[in-house]
Amino acid sequence: MIVLLSVLCGGVAQVNAYDWSAPLESSTGASLSFDDFAGRTTLLSFFFTRCQGACPQQARLLARVQRELTDEVKMRTAILSISLDPKHDTPAAMRTFAEAHGADTRHWTFARITGPDTLQRLLDQVSVKVGASDVRGQIDHRMTLLLVGPTAWWPSAT
Repeated sequence: MIVLLSVLCGGVAQVNAYDWSAPLESSTGASLSFDDFAGRTTLLSFFFTRCQGACPQQARLLARVQRELTDEVKMRTAILSISLDPKHDTPAAMRTFAEAHGADTRHWTFARITGPDTLQRLLDQVSVKVGASDVRGQIDHRMTLLLVGPTAWWPSAT
């Protein structure tokens, strides 16, 4: 059984292994999969670039944490931030967000899920609740961080 830690409002929840086959597009426009993170401990977060609430704060905090890591630790770890708004979060918008918040994109990937309905399926599997967006484009969501162990990424091809 693969266990992930989800830090939600100070609590810790365990979830079982699930399907990691969602296709990703990074802020550089590259096609990725969760398999690309195999072998590294990965901090998985969710964000959207138009967020006027907690996303920018979380990004700045993670950038500060990232700066404190040694080069050796950076080589064994990654941060993967998945967009909650893949229609609006283009690679260019994600790059701008990353730069604005001090992310070192050598070890921090901003990406959107490109497959139909796969974002909602992933959110359901990791128990991340996301509401509808309002007229200003603000999405009702909780800040969630998942710590994924280096062997937790399942190959997407069986």
